[in-house]
Amino acid sequence: MSLSCAAPLQAQIEPPRPDKNETIEISAQEAHRWTQGPYEVWWLTGQCALKQGATVARGNEAVLWIKRSGEFGDRQNFVTAYFEGQVQIDYQRAGFPYKLQDATWFGEFFSTAPVVVRTPPPRSEPAVKPAVFQRAQARRDPLLGQSIHRTQFQPEGVPAPAALPSAGRRLRAYPRGGARVQASWFSVPERQEWVAVITSGVNLIVDNDPTIGTLDIAADRLVLWTRGAEQPDLAGQTAQAAGTPMELYLEGNVTFRQGDRVIYANRVYYDVNNQLGTLVEADLNAPVPSYLGVVRLKSDLIQQVGKNRFVARETSVTTSKFELPTYRLQAREMVFEDEDVPVIDGLTGTPVVDEEGEQVIDRRQTLTSNGNFVYVGPVPVFYWPTFATDLEEPSMFIRQLTMRQDNIYGTQFLSRFDAYQMLGIKRKPKGTSWTISADYFSYRGFAGGTNFRYSRDELFGLRGPARGFIDAWGLPYDGGTDTLGSDRMNLSPEKVNRGRIEARHQQELANGWRLKTESWLITDRNFLEQYFERDWDTEKDFTTGGQLKRLDGNMSYGVNVDMRPNGFLTQTEQLPRGDHYWLGQSFLADRLTYYEHTSAGYYRERVAGGGLNPVDALKEQPLAWMVSAQGARVISTHEVDAPVDLGPFKVVPYALGQYGYWGQDLQLNSVDRLYGQAGIRANIPFWRVDPTIESSLLNVHGLAHKVVLDGDLSVSDANTHLNNMTLYDPLDDDAQEVFRERMRYNIYNQNGTMPAQFDERFYALRSGLASSVTSPASEIADRFAAFRFGARQRLQTKRGRADNRRIIDWMTLDAGATLFPNPNRDNFGQALGLANYDYRWYIGDRLSLVSSGQFDFFNQGQKIATFGITLTRPPRGQLYLGFYAMNGPITADVLSTFYSYRLSPKWLSSAGITYDLAGNGLVGNQLSLTRIGEAFLTNFNFVADPYKHNVGINFMIEPRIIPRSRFGNVGGQALPVAGASGLE
Repeated sequence: MSLSCAAPLQAQIEPPRPDKNETIEISAQEAHRWTQGPYEVWWLTGQCALKQGATVARGNEAVLWIKRSGEFGDRQNFVTAYFEGQVQIDYQRAGFPYKLQDATWFGEFFSTAPVVVRTPPPRSEPAVKPAVFQRAQARRDPLLGQSIHRTQFQPEGVPAPAALPSAGRRLRAYPRGGARVQASWFSVPERQEWVAVITSGVNLIVDNDPTIGTLDIAADRLVLWTRGAEQPDLAGQTAQAAGTPMELYLEGNVTFRQGDRVIYANRVYYDVNNQLGTLVEADLNAPVPSYLGVVRLKSDLIQQVGKNRFVARETSVTTSKFELPTYRLQAREMVFEDEDVPVIDGLTGTPVVDEEGEQVIDRRQTLTSNGNFVYVGPVPVFYWPTFATDLEEPSMFIRQLTMRQDNIYGTQFLSRFDAYQMLGIKRKPKGTSWTISADYFSYRGFAGGTNFRYSRDELFGLRGPARGFIDAWGLPYDGGTDTLGSDRMNLSPEKVNRGRIEARHQQELANGWRLKTESWLITDRNFLEQYFERDWDTEKDFTTGGQLKRLDGNMSYGVNVDMRPNGFLTQTEQLPRGDHYWLGQSFLADRLTYYEHTSAGYYRERVAGGGLNPVDALKEQPLAWMVSAQGARVISTHEVDAPVDLGPFKVVPYALGQYGYWGQDLQLNSVDRLYGQAGIRANIPFWRVDPTIESSLLNVHGLAHKVVLDGDLSVSDANTHLNNMTLYDPLDDDAQEVFRERMRYNIYNQNGTMPAQFDERFYALRSGLASSVTSPASEIADRFAAFRFGARQRLQTKRGRADNRRIIDWMTLDAGATLFPNPNRDNFGQALGLANYDYRWYIGDRLSLVSSGQFDFFNQGQKIATFGITLTRPPRGQLYLGFYAMNGPITADVLSTFYSYRLSPKWLSSAGITYDLAGNGLVGNQLSLTRIGEAFLTNFNFVADPYKHNVGINFMIEPRIIPRSRFGNVGGQALPVAGASGLE
């Protein structure tokens, strides 16, 4: 080691101390990245450098542990750095430059400014950790929480750093406290045995032995027994042969580290070669893949019976960092295994290999136990005789517990459990999760279900990313009535045994093929709307079928099959349908662009009927286009564009033609339809930049105004009118179709018909759905003429630090409308329609103003406008205040507000109120308070829904071991798992 400076000699003893407010910048030619508890671990190679202010560290290789700041935890970023190979450290003290050169260097950095890593895209965690990582780990672990750089400043009694022996096991002893290491050696010459007794506190590192890896052991007292002709060297200057017998007895605050596993104990006996041991009053800590925290296994007695196998009795498992955890699993006996195993496909039983044909090896951590109790504090709340898990999701049986009370379901108890763990399956198929639920509703009865999800690189021997799920839930006997809205109260269920089964699968196959399948089975139409209202309102149609499709450049082809197993929904069956697309193909040296879509199949339109509740049956009569038709359908659509540049104008004349054949139309007659459209599209951009505009109040530093004006003039004709066609391709989801049926009854009386201006077919026609070869509804076509025009505007500025500003959209305004040359035929007597705008003003990085609107100007045409303001302060909370005005067949003036705010590190609140100023009064409100505990998320929620005459109070408890979808993002705020940011 060498140290040079241009300052007085006494300054040399001070290590580098960068300014804590300066950015930490890291760079390298190649990087690997993974996580270890709350840390990001980076293994860097090739011209590695770390810079903070005037301090620069360089080396051939580096290992870094980065812990980033949190709002309620550490407010600083920490970087622990280990450099190796031609290391050079440049820094300054009192204005004098210093330079340190050594083979290795270890140090810590911290800053309130961000940590910036500049490397090529990092690779994932290597299957086998490199030797430099093991050496870095050995340097890091004994020094947690300290700032000593051993390679620079050697305390008295500490061995000087030695070059790593080329072969053989190395022993190094460091003082645990302030006293120097004092080892008393005893020898048995005739047996070449050596015994060392150290009573002053010691940190012993055993490394450079491929059979055991690196051991890092600290204890108040130590007895070491080994063999050799010479007294072992505890300074690390010489090595003993790998495999030399060695046994250790440790007592007093023992810390035992091997890899990333840490064990704390009062007394330990350990056979190093055979990796066998006994630990008294032990606490084993092990990080878990896919989990940010650490799993703790505490026991009065743990026996290590193999390299990676531990047996414990009267043991508890928890992720809590407290000595007396709030939430733990207590077991009579546990077996913990931590090993590298070949990956086997649990569904097919075949080995999984990588792209080079090598067996894939995975780290598997499993826990098996008997006589299990789940404790909350001192109280046991759940018992299960046997338990097994692979610890990828250490949730310990219970995923969620919920208690609710409302006017519709009564008192409710909802629970969800991990099925793999409950059934004792400790080696579950990779990339899968399986839960079971058990529920009770006092007004309805018992219910239960299961959910199986998977996300894998292959499935059933088919290589390619695959993901999907199977979800089933139901009630054996529903003893209540359905409450679905103000005009649908106390409806008798169509069936008493109610439920659903849903399954979806998607997989990317070889040669560009893609497979999608889905299946839905529902007992009755109102079941979803009653128990899964969000799915009914927002999910896609509940169909059963599949698609096999291949992408080939700008061409695709595939086949679809759809069936309708649920007779209470109006849906189209495709038995089957084939499609071919060819999009954006250039001809004649880019003078022409060609688009094509051809589809052929056998269709069957099946109208809902039978089994409906009498109240629903009265109101939900088929719409005008719904008829039980079936037959072949062949559609071929073609478009040719001829783009030209006219100065700043981009002009595209185009012609579209379509031939279609339907086996049956609305009158159940076959029909041949010819449709054509011709038009011209054009756009022109404008912009202006003024860098002199400045406003500190509005945070504006220069302005750039960018505008694009566009227009589309088209005329079309067809030999068959739209109102003669049934819709094999529906325009709305099932929920919207049912709403239209009830809207017709409630507004236009029982025998009324839906006016054409509110018919979805004519809205789609006026919106230009027929103007593209990729139109999702082939029946939408008729004689028509329209001029569509609009403007897209961006007002941009720069924000950020003066030396590193970024361009952002300060204001955006997109607006458009349609002119109808023949308004009586095409737009119900109005020449202007379909006007719309979308405005956003990003006043600051946290404050935004938004507004949007859609307007039709004929009699009772819909006119909708929204206004809102959003204030965010991540991760503290957010506030929204909005107004929604709607005029037409339905009138509403709705004021809504929502806020969420993290009151403290332990409490988060949110509330929302929706009120209709047009006379309907309170639409709904909710108030929620969440306690963020070290072990649980506890949520109290109050909900009022006047339209359903329902008031509900919810109380939910969820283990915080793993982030879930419901609580993983509370009020728009991400919550990490417990312990991810240290002790809370």
